[in-house]
Amino acid sequence: MTDVVTNLPAGADEGLFAEISSIQAIDQHAHPVAVGVEPAGARERPIQPQDVQVPLRMRTDNPEYLAAWSALWGIHLTDFSEKGLVDLIERKEAEISRRGNAYNTWVLEQVGIETMIGIAPGPSPSEPSPHFEWCAYAEWLLWPFAIAEVEPDGLSAVYTMVRGKMVDRFCGGDMPNTLRGYLDHIMQGALVLWREQGAVGIKFHGPYNRPLRYDEVSTETAQTVYQEGLRKGSLTPQEHKTLQDFVFERLVVEAGKAGLVVQIHTGYGVADRFDVEGSNPVLMQRIFRAAPGTKFVLLHGGWPFISQTVALLSYPNVYTDFSCATIFRSARSVSLQIREALEWWPEKLLFGTDAYSDRSLGMLAASPVKNNRLAGWEEKAWIMNQTGRAALTLALGDMRADGQVSSQVCANLSQGIMRDHARTLYDLDGRKR
Repeated sequence: MTDVVTNLPAGADEGLFAEISSIQAIDQHAHPVAVGVEPAGARERPIQPQDVQVPLRMRTDNPEYLAAWSALWGIHLTDFSEKGLVDLIERKEAEISRRGNAYNTWVLEQVGIETMIGIAPGPSPSEPSPHFEWCAYAEWLLWPFAIAEVEPDGLSAVYTMVRGKMVDRFCGGDMPNTLRGYLDHIMQGALVLWREQGAVGIKFHGPYNRPLRYDEVSTETAQTVYQEGLRKGSLTPQEHKTLQDFVFERLVVEAGKAGLVVQIHTGYGVADRFDVEGSNPVLMQRIFRAAPGTKFVLLHGGWPFISQTVALLSYPNVYTDFSCATIFRSARSVSLQIREALEWWPEKLLFGTDAYSDRSLGMLAASPVKNNRLAGWEEKAWIMNQTGRAALTLALGDMRADGQVSSQVCANLSQGIMRDHARTLYDLDGRKR
């Protein structure tokens, strides 16, 4: 891990921060990019602002990138002048070329992360276990047909592509002629394949596409809608919701049987069309009861529904993290989110970064894709990691000052949140045997 230290918020305990910074973390949710997937950074306009509204710290002129570049690439800039950015691109590209498939593991070493659980379509040579584990994108299983009268966006195009590959793989290119066939061959086939390939979980974008309320739907009703999709080749948004409600419940139940943890986006999302009300994780209570054998992680802590998210930790199969909160909120703000969880269910809280590339952000937000190589998953991992550790320092330090926890409890909780809770939840030790 580098020696560069972020500016600690006023009142943070430097000794406690040093202890927390020394922990080799398990990042339970991120979006690392396999080596060779993204094109090299552009020399002209090497950093471009997003075409969608993003919170202050997520913007590409965030001065915290200067510290990240210094830590990762050893080039110390004081501003965003183009000449300095071109030098950075050349330095970064040279590092990628020199290290090849070992590059992503090297990045984790610089950041202080032992294992990163990435969201990916499958295993990658540049993301080897045990440094990287992965959760499979599962959203496409909820979209067996096109959406009628809606212009396709980047996400729907990806769903169509993946679904086509899976239909080819498991059904010889023809969609099953019954809903039962879809569940038995496509859904179960994907779960078995992911488990065989080493996945530790599955992930859903959730409210980026629809509200988190999944209603109970009878088999007869779902079968009727499925047959309508086969007949027309598409479904209306309401028909899709009906079918999705049915499939999602079956999918998460079977994922639990397969030993796969279910991650789902909760709370605010970066998209002009985003339905904040529909991102409240309270809407999922029926599913938590319907799938008691499945473990759910409510990603990002659910902001602005933090208290609701913490209350849901009372379900034995529900967990949460503070990933992504560490890029759209300050360390002090995140510390309050962390403390609320610590005062109720500390064993249910996990560390995560949600480190992502701006190309994937553009696709998720349905906005033009930006190739901001200098604002990549690597730099975001550094910023989010520093902010997360500072936030945990503030939360635990304040609880200790208030007499709620001892120094030993602080140490135990730090280890648990930064690595041990994730190791147990995903059974990382058991998977290695």
